[in-house]
Amino acid sequence: MPALERSEEEITLKNEIITIYEDIFITIWDKLCPTLGIITIVPIFHRAILRTTEQFVNLEFLKVTEEGIDFGEFKLRSAEDDKEIIKSSLNELIGNLFDILVKLTGNILVNRLMKVIVVSRLNRKTKSVNEVNAKTKSCVPFGSLVRIM
Repeated sequence: MPALERSEEEITLKNEIITIYEDIFITIWDKLCPTLGIITIVPIFHRAILRTTEQFVNLEFLKVTEEGIDFGEFKLRSAEDDKEIIKSSLNELIGNLFDILVKLTGNILVNRLMKVIVVSRLNRKTKSVNEVNAKTKSCVPFGSLVRIM
């Protein structure tokens, strides 16, 4: 396969991976907002990103606003990153976010969130997580969530 073709395919795959995680974070944000409120959610997401950035500096380009996490700059900067680094960093971010939520609210809220995320992913009409993972030959991006259960 020519390098240019492989490069375009690689960029498309990275964007698909980021889109999957972006959808997960949108779902989390939408479910937390009515329960905890924006004033509480914004610092929780900031803290999770800060904690994860200690290990994965690529996440410094994620921005938290009152509308949610802005992936714009992250998507642009991730073109250079390996897809496994992208997946690992976003997995770790979800894990850190859930760790913070467990400490603040207990397992009840986190367990409800996990169910909502799984159901919303199953109901999506876009490419499934399994299709993307088949291309990347790795597991579903819920690995970090399993450790919390």
